[in-house]
Amino acid sequence: MKIVDLKTFRSLPENTVFSKYAPCFFDDLQIKGETWEYDFVSQSIADAIECSGSDDFSSKLESAELTGKSLTMDFDSYGRDGLFDGDQLFAVWESNDVKALIERLTLCLPNTQVSHPDTAPNSQKNL
Repeated sequence: MKIVDLKTFRSLPENTVFSKYAPCFFDDLQIKGETWEYDFVSQSIADAIECSGSDDFSSKLESAELTGKSLTMDFDSYGRDGLFDGDQLFAVWESNDVKALIERLTLCLPNTQVSHPDTAPNSQKNL
């Protein structure tokens, strides 16, 4: 991983994995999209919920909270960053970092089935 300034970050290609960085603090993990004249687009990883807009996003999250329903992720949607802080730093993941994360995530595959207490087999609701 390398810490870079805005000018360097803007020169990096699409699909660069990064976090905004402040001394000793990392923001959410994102994937860089296109670089525009005064801005760039990126995709946040943690909240990449498939939705048609902010109302649908909120509605789906509220439903998931109440029902335990699974949410479909969408890793092909990007949003405008709106960064206008010339002093912003970025923690940029290098190829070996991304490969190591992929290896680690593959270990999670057998363990990703989560049941909601009210819908799990043999669950008993308190009446």
